[in-house]
Amino acid sequence: MEVLNMRAQSSLLKSLGTLVSIGGAFIVTLYQGMPIYIFSSSPTQFSLLNANETQPNWALGGLYLFGSCIFLSLTYITKTWIARDFHSEILITMISFFFETIVAAIVTFLAEDDTSVWTPSISIVWIAILFGALEVGVVNTVQTWACGKKGPLFVAMFKPLQMIIAVVMGVSFLGDILHLGSLIGGTVIAIGFYTVMKGKAEEESEKEVVESRLAYSSEEEDSASHKEPLLRNNVNV
Repeated sequence: MEVLNMRAQSSLLKSLGTLVSIGGAFIVTLYQGMPIYIFSSSPTQFSLLNANETQPNWALGGLYLFGSCIFLSLTYITKTWIARDFHSEILITMISFFFETIVAAIVTFLAEDDTSVWTPSISIVWIAILFGALEVGVVNTVQTWACGKKGPLFVAMFKPLQMIIAVVMGVSFLGDILHLGSLIGGTVIAIGFYTVMKGKAEEESEKEVVESRLAYSSEEEDSASHKEPLLRNNVNV
């Protein structure tokens, strides 16, 4: 689905931009740095002691997240493969949600001992369910459409940008403190994203040039095959 020719500038830009974006994501995750106070008063921060006490097995969590990234990449590839042959993004999303609901029900049945989780109460739970269904449905439909149009790499490159958006939303609405590591990592992610998009644009322009040349050569061959010879040798027997 993706062309990787290291002699071509477009492939070099895509590979380099991907590595730069991954590096920026690591900077945001692993390096905190000094705090940057945008407002005069420093907001209160959520303590991570409770999170560390309730979820001490970070290695297992990291392994699960790694598996999630692998399956998410396979999902983008599968969506691209299906969307290019079957042009109905809403139906593809509905079928995928049907099977995801079955898998989620099986996992919930095995993981939860309390039967009350199957009966949501009339409270914020219903709002969360409805909002989640609407948000996930719209996002998956748009992702399926974009996979069919641009391919899985184009869609996957927007994932690191979610870290930047999460930082901005957290600082703006949740009172989080902006740190230097988030600022540097976000800048690196943006540079990598722009590099990949530039490589994709050059690749599409190169593809258009090749297609136009092939179309022009085929038209010349067709016109040459329809031409009649100027001289004919008439042989009278």
